[in-house]
Amino acid sequence: MDQNGESRVLRRCDDPWKLGLWELDVALPFSMCLMFGLMKGSAISMGVSVLVGWFIAYRVTRIKTRGHPRHFRHLLYWIMPELVGFSPKGFPPSAQYEMVG
Repeated sequence: MDQNGESRVLRRCDDPWKLGLWELDVALPFSMCLMFGLMKGSAISMGVSVLVGWFIAYRVTRIKTRGHPRHFRHLLYWIMPELVGFSPKGFPPSAQYEMVG
């Protein structure tokens, strides 16, 4: 409940996780670039890393708005090797391009 005594009802239960205002898959590249800029230790590298991180986050957001909501999950399925264990059990291996049936 909030201060007015009203409770908040969620619209959807399966919303993606968020870090601030960004979804997690958009915020992670930005935060990784920010971390590398902090590790370098100079103001110039920090500024460059913030700009690069913002650009990557912007591009990821643009790709997500144009495509399927699970675009990156599909992309990882086809790119990552089967040894990583990313593919679900009910799916054929990603190296198999033709399906029977």
